[in-house]
Amino acid sequence: MLTFYMTLLHDEAAKNIFAKLYHEHRHTMFWTAQQILKDHHLAEDAVHDAFLRILTKLDRLQLDDCNKTRALVVIIVRNIALDMIRKKKRQAEQELPADWDLADDDRYSPEQILFVQEDQERLLKALKKVKPTYVDVLILNALHQYTHQEIAELTGLSPENIRIRLYRGRRQLANLLKEED
Repeated sequence: MLTFYMTLLHDEAAKNIFAKLYHEHRHTMFWTAQQILKDHHLAEDAVHDAFLRILTKLDRLQLDDCNKTRALVVIIVRNIALDMIRKKKRQAEQELPADWDLADDDRYSPEQILFVQEDQERLLKALKKVKPTYVDVLILNALHQYTHQEIAELTGLSPENIRIRLYRGRRQLANLLKEED
């Protein structure tokens, strides 16, 4: 991967500085991203994005003090990893599945469709108030029919933790729906 980054630099001195930075800090950066993202491939992406960001600012960075340099690269990769998590959470706030749209279904009367749509809106409104850590597992379990074990593998959490989050999420959702009544 270092070769790719080197092709983006034209100055020999900058190439040497960047190569040194890369060799000294890539493992620390990866470890930091891995701790946040809990996913090997996403951590690699975060480190790659961090190195690209460092490349664009290489001439403005003060890399004399190794402790400051280490802190700087860790902050950069940490912020990128946190941005990735935020982006993932925004994407997880999904619309309802297409099969929830009953308007084209002749089996239901307009009145039934209206009641279902009102319930769907009420549910979505309540889901937006549930903690995001619970919403993710609720959606995976209820809408996508994933098991506790499958959700655990996807999220990097234990099946017991998933069970607890589902319980707390359902309880919070039920309380929110009761408050609306």
